[in-house]
Amino acid sequence: MTGVIKQYWQEVPASVKIFAKRALLLIAGWLLLYQLLLKPAGVPDRWLTHVTATSTVYVLNSWYGHGFAATDGTMLNPVSGSTDKISFITYKNILRLRIADGCNALDLFMLYAGFLLCLPTGAARMTLFGITGVIAIFVLNILRLYALVLLAINLPGWLNFAHHYAFTIIVYCCIFAGWVFYAKSYTPGKMA
Repeated sequence: MTGVIKQYWQEVPASVKIFAKRALLLIAGWLLLYQLLLKPAGVPDRWLTHVTATSTVYVLNSWYGHGFAATDGTMLNPVSGSTDKISFITYKNILRLRIADGCNALDLFMLYAGFLLCLPTGAARMTLFGITGVIAIFVLNILRLYALVLLAINLPGWLNFAHHYAFTIIVYCCIFAGWVFYAKSYTPGKMA
């Protein structure tokens, strides 16, 4: 079996091998950094979740009507039994949405940027696409949360489907489209 794997690995193009090695190193490095240092300290999760909630409230109050507020608090995690820090969006003092750290798009930022780091392109191009992509994902996440709040108010029966399926598919399709545009629009020597 090992011989078969070695044979297939030797047939893989060099650029794919470089991409795979970079991806594995980045994934391992990010998981170690996040799980061992960042997550226990709440950095940048607490800040990013708070900014995401307040940005969503700003958009809601601007586009839908006043009466929305964002607050930070804690909530008992039914799975782990621990108390998690969380942000809440209320409308006229009624809870409409809970935003956990997992909904702040940090994983999406890292996933998007990690792919860019694995491709052999220039630093200026990578930086431009990285910053633009992260901003686009942030805005997309705000719009997603905006829509979830509106669903919670107007069509609560659709909230779980939209959160777990529809919006997840939309967000990942947009990220994939960004990757495709980044990879296909690259020509060596241009903006390297």
